[in-house]
Amino acid sequence: MESTKLKVCITAVLAVSCASAVYAILRFKRRYRVSSEVLNYMDIQIVSDEAVCDEVVGEIRRRSLKLHAIGFDCEWVTDNGKRQAVALLQLSTLDGYCSLFRLNQMKIIPGTLKVRCSDWEAEQLSERQVHYAAADAHVAIKIFGKLINDYKTKEHTFGWLFKNTNKENVIDLCNKYSDVTFKAKHNPQKVCEKWKKDKRTGNQLVNKRYSHATRSKPLYNNGILQAPDGELLCTCDSKKARWYVEKGLASVVDEGEGEAPLTVRLRFEPAGRSVGDVGRFYQIAKENKCVVCGNTDSYIRKNVVPREYRKYFPEVMKDHSSHDVVLLCARCHQRANALDLRPRLALAALCGAPLAARDHARPSEDAAHAKKIRSAARALLYKSQKHTLPAARRRELEETLLRHFPAHARLSRALLQEAAVAPDPTVNNNEESHGLKVVEYFLNHDGLLRLEEYWRDHFLESMEPKYMPALWSTKHNEERLRVRFEEGRLSENDLHLLGLTKWL
Repeated sequence: MESTKLKVCITAVLAVSCASAVYAILRFKRRYRVSSEVLNYMDIQIVSDEAVCDEVVGEIRRRSLKLHAIGFDCEWVTDNGKRQAVALLQLSTLDGYCSLFRLNQMKIIPGTLKVRCSDWEAEQLSERQVHYAAADAHVAIKIFGKLINDYKTKEHTFGWLFKNTNKENVIDLCNKYSDVTFKAKHNPQKVCEKWKKDKRTGNQLVNKRYSHATRSKPLYNNGILQAPDGELLCTCDSKKARWYVEKGLASVVDEGEGEAPLTVRLRFEPAGRSVGDVGRFYQIAKENKCVVCGNTDSYIRKNVVPREYRKYFPEVMKDHSSHDVVLLCARCHQRANALDLRPRLALAALCGAPLAARDHARPSEDAAHAKKIRSAARALLYKSQKHTLPAARRRELEETLLRHFPAHARLSRALLQEAAVAPDPTVNNNEESHGLKVVEYFLNHDGLLRLEEYWRDHFLESMEPKYMPALWSTKHNEERLRVRFEEGRLSENDLHLLGLTKWL
């Protein structure tokens, strides 16, 4: 009896399973059929003649009277990385009337297809312009209000799904996107990735020419550098530590197998030892994560004090500049760069150092070509000597340069050297840069240390980093230079240059 019941139960289960499988298959087939046929109702018109254009545009207008909107898209061809003119214009109404205008086959663009703009400089704005302009601003805040209300509703109803956002208010939510320009065409985590392949080994290598490359591997491996008596001087990159060893300036104390760091000991007495908090800062192991949000997946170096100013600093201030290099994830790096425009504009006004137009403009085609010529000449000059340039690549670069210098039958070394340092045609060599003028202003007024503190304060206030290195200080250089002064390693001229004559 029990055996019979068991057989009945098994049969029932199999029957239900088979029925479910059949239902799923039929439903999938129906879904696939419906999705493939869902746009069969469209009425597609291909327009290649100007004479037919007005008629088709009139039909589009008639069909869009109720909704007052049409679908829009366009297509073009990219030839050798350069985008050509729009070849196809697509317009569609809600009921499926779709017109494809072959602009590349038309001699002129008919008037019915051109963008008509209002005269916003007119002495008297029309009633339609007034309502349009007001609605343009009002609709934006209405959309924002709708998004925030939907966000709050979703967070309240499905809070258990949004645990990471419960702590955020509206300001925190918006700060992620404020002042961030829409430039990225790819995933923000990959925007700054620049890779090259080693042609001899086939391995993928980070291209070191790009200082803002996104890294997914640790940047800091925290090798240890010791004084001759074994005192800890600082943590440093393992490559730098190896360099001391290869030059005979240091010996290896610990090879650093496993989790232990590489440790090397100098064979000479360094100029200075670690003193106070400013010295201990360089002894602390650095973490490989974004100092703002703590992301550890990938990171980019961020110069807290922008290089456009620091490159004009005296050498005494450029030492130990790692203090002002922090790691940010791609999103935080993009936001920080956008927020840097505000203090740059403020400095421009204060120091009489206007930002050059080229600081905002995209490089011209002439500038891009000049850069290509310089790169080709440098590759032929330096890589050819090291025999790392493949023959096919060498011929390609030579052809590029010969096209640029048609009067020359061959490429002499003198010509290559000239091409390697050719100036950018868009740069006025007589024009003083914004960065130089700002540095000169602070040299004559508050001193360069104040300029450093200005940028450090800006970074802390604008980004509110939660994971800054221990002992990081806005007055780091002043404290470091005071130690050097007390040790007699800072000249009177240096003090005048830095605006620190009060120490005399």
